[in-house]
Amino acid sequence: MQQPPKKIQAGSDFAFSDEEAALLLTPEALEQAGLAARRKGELPSQMRLRSQASLAVAAEIADITDAIRWQANKQAELTGLKTQDTHGEKQWVDELVEDLITYGIGPGMNPDEIKTILKELDQELDVKAEAGYGPEARNYIVTLKRQLEMFLG
Repeated sequence: MQQPPKKIQAGSDFAFSDEEAALLLTPEALEQAGLAARRKGELPSQMRLRSQASLAVAAEIADITDAIRWQANKQAELTGLKTQDTHGEKQWVDELVEDLITYGIGPGMNPDEIKTILKELDQELDVKAEAGYGPEARNYIVTLKRQLEMFLG
């Protein structure tokens, strides 16, 4: 006997993995949802609207998940750089770690909130790039900004 699906509340810490999202959007899964809707007496136009809304929500969740994973990976990468800096010569690493914590994003946020926060982080990275920490810091920050622009674009 199948277990009933878990109910997801808005603002919960639930996120779909890529595999889970792919399973939810398979043609078979969509067809089963269509059959269930027909049994309930929904019109095809209502099913189409609901299906489009489901696809939009799945895309939104994927964007949020990607942004959160990107930020977590960058924080881990910067923590590794900080650990390697045994002489404390890379002050810019500490400042970038602080910025990523300050402009932190989470699964309970909507895409508009995340976009606003990432834009603020982008502006802060502009300031850091021009702060005069040297070519290594500038190259790292410019690469970080390019990746960030993918989420903003």
